[in-house]
Formats: sequence, C-alpha cells, structure tokens
Amino acid sequence: MRKVFLIFLFFQAIFLASQSDLPEVYTVKIEDTGNDISFYLDQAVLEAIVRATGNFEETRNSKKIMDLDLNSYVREYKFLQEQNKNFIEIKIDAVELRSKLFDLNFSLFTEKKLKAVVWVNCNLSSELKSKTYQMALDECNILKDIISSEAKKRGGRAIYPILDSTEITFYEGKNMESFENIYFNNEKYSPDGWMYCYREKGFLCYLPEEPNNVFSNLNPYNSFLPFDAIQGLLDNISDPYRVKSGSKNKKILITVQGNTSFDALQTFKEFLNQNFLVKKSFLHRLEDNMFSFMVTTDSDSDDLVEVMLTDNLLTLSSKSSEEIIFQNIN
Repeated sequence: MRKVFLIFLFFQAIFLASQSDLPEVYTVKIEDTGNDISFYLDQAVLEAIVRATGNFEETRNSKKIMDLDLNSYVREYKFLQEQNKNFIEIKIDAVELRSKLFDLNFSLFTEKKLKAVVWVNCNLSSELKSKTYQMALDECNILKDIISSEAKKRGGRAIYPILDSTEITFYEGKNMESFENIYFNNEKYSPDGWMYCYREKGFLCYLPEEPNNVFSNLNPYNSFLPFDAIQGLLDNISDPYRVKSGSKNKKILITVQGNTSFDALQTFKEFLNQNFLVKKSFLHRLEDNMFSFMVTTDSDSDDLVEVMLTDNLLTLSSKSSEEIIFQNIN
C-alpha cells in the first residue's frame, strides 16, 4: 500500500510540474565565441529579463537593469559542443529574477505562449533561373531562423504561411505604399499578432497599424530590420498579458475549496512561495474542504488571479478586492 501511495505522489508531482506555465528556471544557450564567461552570463540574464518582463524596448537601456548584479541570478552553467561549435548552457533562477524585477516596478509577463504569423515574401520569382537563386533562398531561410530564434527566446513561436502563386504575383508586383489597405489572411492561424517581410536588396519588415489586431491593415510607411520588427511585435502583443505593480503591501485573503489534504496544503503553500506577486503569506484558516492564506502583495486581485490561474491547478469561484476564492481541481 505504501508503495502504491508513493507512486501516486510521484505521478502527482510530475503532473503539477507539467501544468506550470511560470518556469522556475530559464535556460539560455549561447554560442561561445571566445569572450570572458562573465560576458555570456550577463547576456543570458539580460535575455531572461526580456522574457520575464515581456518587453525588449523597456529593459534594454534601463539603468535599473544595468545596476543589477546580473551574475547573481545564475544557478549554474555548463559547456557544450554541437556540430563543431562551442556553446554555454546557462540556467537562471527565474523565481528570484521575477521577484527582483517586480520590486523594481517592472511589469511582468505571465508567460502566455504567444504565436506570431510572419508573412515572408522572398521575391524569388525573378531569380528562378538565375545563379543567385540559391543565395536568395538561403537568405530567406536565414531570416526565418533569426525571427524564430528571437520568438523562441521569449517563449513564443513564429509561423510562416506559404504565399500561393496568386499572392506572390500580387505582392511582388506592387510598391509597399500600395499595401496601405492590405491585411493578410491571418484568421486561420489564430495568431496573437503578425508582420510582413519583403526581400529586395536586403530584408525589411512591416508591422500592422494596430499590432494587437490581427485584422489591422499593414502600415507600409514604417519599415524595420527583422530583429527590431519581431521584438517590437512581441512587445506589443505581450502587453495585455503583463502584470503591473500596484498598491504597496496590500493584504488579500485567498481561500481554496475542495481538496484540503496535507499534500494539497503543502503544494499550495509552495505555489504561493514561488508566486512573484506574493511578498508574504501565512495560513489563516483551515477547515473541512477549505483553507485560507492571508497574502501580502503589491498587486491587485485581478492580476493575482491572472497569474495564479496560469498553473491550471485552480478555477476561480469568486473575487473581490479583499478575498479571492478558488476551487482546487485536483
């Protein structure tokens, strides 16, 4: 019987870990090109900060970020070799990093798995029989690799629809200004946002007039380099899923109904300890089929609910500014 119980706990732990959308560790892999190790550690933490905050523009030149001891958030690192290249795999304490960023009044991203549709016009039809065709095709694939890599670093995904022959003929034969009232066939991909890239002498990318609206017309008057375009797009579509710091040291009662076993209580306590919105917590009440924790937070109940529901362990029963009631789904 004891063996069966331990097996049950083992699989329950696996289930709980698999449900969490807020990682405890960020893993960053960087190619080693001969710089000092501290340089790579700093770069890895800066990359993790962009993911944690959901905003590249806000953090890249921030003095508050530059004043941090970035290396202190590194848990461990190791050297790898893949395809005759050297890499460093760096693990960063995501819980501590998010907590510090929130203390510094940065909004934090709830780790929604964002999906961006990237329409890429490689402009290859004029080079089909040319010696430069393969070079042009390689350039196009490199572009997609760059955009996909940047999206992946931020926990997102880029999708590349294929232009059909009619679309290729239409888009290659027009000046960008004529795209003012154009939006692409995005709805079948259910994306969070989209962009369009066009190859001429190099690649330039364009964002819609309203980046958060997949039906918004393309803005042909502002072009971006691919790196800046994907960062700008991800900044915009991440914004609705960012949690902002609110009133300081606010107390909210969190009640959980349902499974009140010792394991459930301990799991929830650990869950609160890892929640970057919760500064302090203590067990307030324990009864049959329910328990309550009093938490101190710098956020409001709406943001607290949004973050707590990302782990898919609870369902919301009711909320007010003073109490949130969840139902334990386990």
